[in-house]
Amino acid sequence: MEIEIERKEFTGTFMVFVFVVGILLFSGCKKEDNGNAEEETLVPLQIGEVSLNVATGGSSASSWTKSGDWNWTGKSIGVFRMAGSCYSGTADNIKYSSGNSSGTSWSPSDNRKQIYLTKSLAKLRAYYPYDSSVGSDGNVTLTSRLYSEDKDLCCQKNDVSAAGGSPVSFNLKYIYSRFVFRFTRDVSYDGACAISKIKIENPGVISSDTYNLFTGKVGVPSDGDKGTVTISDVGISGIASGSTSPVYILMVPNNTALSGSLKFTFTIDGEDIIGTVDDASAFGLLAGTQYTFDVTIKSSAVEVTNTANCYMIAPGNSLIIPVNVKGNGNSEAEAGTGLDVNHTASSVGILWETSPDLISLNGFTSENQAVQITAYNATQTGTAVIAAYSGENQTGDILWSWHIWVTDYDPDISPIKNGDIYTIANANGSYIWMDRNLGATSTTPATVTIMGLLYQWGRKDPFPGASNYYLSENDVYTSLPI
Repeated sequence: MEIEIERKEFTGTFMVFVFVVGILLFSGCKKEDNGNAEEETLVPLQIGEVSLNVATGGSSASSWTKSGDWNWTGKSIGVFRMAGSCYSGTADNIKYSSGNSSGTSWSPSDNRKQIYLTKSLAKLRAYYPYDSSVGSDGNVTLTSRLYSEDKDLCCQKNDVSAAGGSPVSFNLKYIYSRFVFRFTRDVSYDGACAISKIKIENPGVISSDTYNLFTGKVGVPSDGDKGTVTISDVGISGIASGSTSPVYILMVPNNTALSGSLKFTFTIDGEDIIGTVDDASAFGLLAGTQYTFDVTIKSSAVEVTNTANCYMIAPGNSLIIPVNVKGNGNSEAEAGTGLDVNHTASSVGILWETSPDLISLNGFTSENQAVQITAYNATQTGTAVIAAYSGENQTGDILWSWHIWVTDYDPDISPIKNGDIYTIANANGSYIWMDRNLGATSTTPATVTIMGLLYQWGRKDPFPGASNYYLSENDVYTSLPI
């Protein structure tokens, strides 16, 4: 698994333009029963236009900006009017909703609850998206979570002074930090590439904290909210071979640089795959800062370097072989055959196998000229023959074929697994022999499973072995039906 990191500042900002419609104002202050102002005539706040260039987790992970026009229909902002000169009371978390897609028609959601201004300056705060649970203290709970537009908090980080008749703009800033994981499925990976969970570990990551809309400060997280962030609802059901799927995560900000390593655990096809960024000091989890991680999901299959006509695979394992080389690629072997050692395959398929679904073939493209062979069942052994074709979808001529032997016998390791080897010497030298024929599934004497495959003179590929045998009166094999 390869991880690359990109850090990028958010470019999107909210611009909320507020126009206050004034009518004839009298001098002095007039106190209203809702505490909005004193001794001056009050007029309701009217919002003229709201313009927005907002990050939404759209298609562009590098800029994190939404493509196309923003649709304000049904969206709402929250506005606070702070206490101050001639404004002894407050207007807390007043909801204003857009009546059209362009954001040029706004009204309070409840006409009984709206903000009033006079010619005296008032201090205003605004945030998006509106949340009815935000109280007069301005405290908001931040939670590291899978990205959702209605949770991506943005707010004004300083007071805006406004008076009746003067337009007002709110410049909202992003509060969360964000992680982007771009998962790419390598052609060598043969699973569905379903990603269900991401766990992020470092002493400096925070799962939950508070933020105050008025002071612009985060709280002090408890020990139980530090060290691990787990996203259990990633929800990627699969990734096509060679394709990329992004995952966006809102992270509680931490303006102190991280230390040590940053550990990721990705649950992919039900298995945990671990990746680590050794030096996490570049990460401050700054508010409004995005960090991008490129994660390539590859197979753990062994990739062969020396070609052959027969390959052994242990049950439950995988092997990647080139399919554009005939046999061991020995140029001397082609003399007199009229064949080239190399060829270009257009497709690869299974010719036959001794049991259904013994193996699977994945990851072949006409560019990579390789295929991953996977033995499905961790306990099933047997034999298959695969072939490379000149045409797509197993059409055209067979360019070459290979015997695939699924066996738990491994004569290449020490100690030898599930069997033995023998060294036989004669006048010409010493030779190493396996304790069984090619394709044998056991070494139990007097059983058909030790007999292996059948070969015909002049053919390099085998036929399936006998399923039974018969003995004559002289204990000589007389019939080996296939």
